[in-house]
Amino acid sequence: MKRTKELPKISEAEWEVMDCLWSESPMTSQQIIEKLEFKDWNPKTVKTMIFRLEKKGALSHDTEKREYLYYPLVKKESYIKQEGNSFVKKLFNGATAPMVAHFIKDQKLTKEELQDLKKLIDQMEGSAK
Repeated sequence: MKRTKELPKISEAEWEVMDCLWSESPMTSQQIIEKLEFKDWNPKTVKTMIFRLEKKGALSHDTEKREYLYYPLVKKESYIKQEGNSFVKKLFNGATAPMVAHFIKDQKLTKEELQDLKKLIDQMEGSAK
């Protein structure tokens, strides 16, 4: 089995910065700060997170007219997959079915959500044959 390169670990706060860049890039640090203004973070804090993310290899920059334009080096989907796998492994010993059962029992799903889940299971059963 081919082992994939592990993505750099990022904090929840750093995730917010990456999410900005995943939704729109490239962006200057000022644009990122403005997009995250609802967080009430000090601009220096955001710049520190940008610096850390660049050091970790999660993002990079190009320089245009004396401004740094930041962009992600990794895809959001890759992070979601890695974090999802880590979550399932850590809390459910790698077993997906107990995790799904837990969330179905614990959450109040609407009729539409249940129908969507049933449809997804039916599709997966069809492709597994």
